[in-house]
Amino acid sequence: YCYSVLFAGAGIRGGSIYGKSDAQAAFVKEAPVSTGDICATIYHCLGIDPEMRVPDQLGRPMEIAHGGHPIHDILV
Repeated sequence: YCYSVLFAGAGIRGGSIYGKSDAQAAFVKEAPVSTGDICATIYHCLGIDPEMRVPDQLGRPMEIAHGGHPIHDILV
């Protein structure tokens, strides 16, 4: 699946576009990101370490961004 996400404020560079899709916007053509990367970017902007671990229901440590990394190219 290919989704568009809009970020605004909170340290996001205004007027920027990240990545590309094909002519029908059906497939990622350049710079794919995961939902974990989107979560990590939001946590980073909020000042929360995306690599922070919290226990899951069984007490195992789990990264809050599920292994994602902030998308630094869209940050100020």
